[in-house]
Parts: sequence; structure tokens; C-alpha cells
Amino acid sequence: MTTAAEMEVALAFGLRPDLSREDLQQIYRRLVRQHHPDISGDVGAREVMARINAAYDAILRQEGRPIDRPAKPTRRQGRPEDQARGPKPAAEPASTPQGPKAVLYPDADLQQQMERIVLVALDDWMEVKQGVPREVYLRRMASLTGLHRPCERPSLHLPYGASLTEEVLQLHFASAAARGSNIIVLPALRAAACDLAVIGDVRVVLRDLPEVETRLRLPANVARSYGFDIVQDEQDLPIDLLFDGIAEDAGAHLCLAAGARYRGMFR
Repeated sequence: MTTAAEMEVALAFGLRPDLSREDLQQIYRRLVRQHHPDISGDVGAREVMARINAAYDAILRQEGRPIDRPAKPTRRQGRPEDQARGPKPAAEPASTPQGPKAVLYPDADLQQQMERIVLVALDDWMEVKQGVPREVYLRRMASLTGLHRPCERPSLHLPYGASLTEEVLQLHFASAAARGSNIIVLPALRAAACDLAVIGDVRVVLRDLPEVETRLRLPANVARSYGFDIVQDEQDLPIDLLFDGIAEDAGAHLCLAAGARYRGMFR
């Protein structure tokens, strides 16, 4: 049986049960090309790929479909003219990329907490930036009387995982940091030996961006102010927010699930 947590992960990767077999396979292949450890040199690629496989299988189980993953793309072969010249001289062996020291994926409780906090932050944004009251019935009145016209919704970003290296803590997001307002969830973490643990409260950061971004960095002192305790060799580490851009942000399905709370508020 597919669990709610598995479905949350699948949706974060853009794998939805309403997609056709061909569309699911197309998204899966794109994820493989980006994250498979035999192709990607990214830190934590093996762990991310395992999550993608589990999410893909969960969608197929949910729909009662046979689990048939498309074949993994292979590395490109050399050009014919290169093959005709024979093998190239052996190159110096490259250093093996070091994997993360620790990884963490949100469990169901943390996922629910992040979803609750990001909607509270969205309410804060609406009240401060748009002058929209928090009470649902007052929102409806403002919408019906024309006092509030639908506006562009900020993009809501929830991390699907975290990985710790020697130099930085990485938070991974399936969505892209979009042009305009972005509300980014930051679950406070602590590095303990070779492990990551959730500590303190879940917080958010609001970023207004002039263009789409795939990476944002929080300096070590800023990370500490958000409750993170990531210390290596007696030094605080910065945080890289990495945006894969392979799925929509969480705003659409969270606002839809909230029912009347956001009805008529956004374009």
C-alpha cells in the first residue's frame, strides 16, 4: 500500500497519479538524467535517486500498474572518428567524488509541520503585502465586494531532503526559485557526529527574486540566526538552497487542500 508520506515525496518530484504512463516515464527519465549517480556528479545523487525510484514505484502501486522503470540512460559514446583513431592514452585517475557525510529526509510529522508553517507564512504575506485579513469570511467579503482582486501567489518551497558535506549543508528542493516572491521553508537542523537531526522550530525565509534561481546561499551567521547548528571543525557552515526545477512549487496543491481559506485570492 502506498503511504501518504510516499505520495508527498512523489508529488514533490512532479510524479502524479493522474499522469499517463508515457508522461510518468518522461518525467522519470528527466529525473534520472539529472540525478543518477552514474551520470551526475552531485553530492548525494545516490540517495536522491533512491527517493526518486521509491516515489515512481509508489505512484505505480497507487494506480495498480506494473512497476516498469525505463532503462537508465548510458554515458555518451565517443564520435565515430574518435573510435577510428583507436583508444586515447590513459588519463590520470580522477579523484573519486566524496559523498555526503549525512543525509536527512523529512518524515511525515516534519512534512506536516512544514506545510502548516508555510501556510501561516503565506497568511502573513497576504496580510502585510496585500492587506488581506486572516479570517476566511472577511476574505470572502473582500473578494466579493472587489476590495481584494486576485494577485500573484508567492512560490512555496518545501525541502525534500538535506545533505551535509565538509564545507556546506545543502537543502534540496524539487521546485525552482521563481521570479517574484518566494517563501522557503527552513527546518532547523543540527549536525551531530555523522548524523543530521531536526531541532527547534521550522522557519521560513522570504526572498523576492528578479529572475529564476537554482541556488541560493545563506551565510553561516544567517544560518545560525535561523536556528541551524551546523559546525564542522569548530566552524559554522553556510547553507546552500538547491532548486532542481523539476516540479511545481507546493503552493497550488496546498492552497487547494486548504479549501475556502484561499479561494479567489490568487490568479
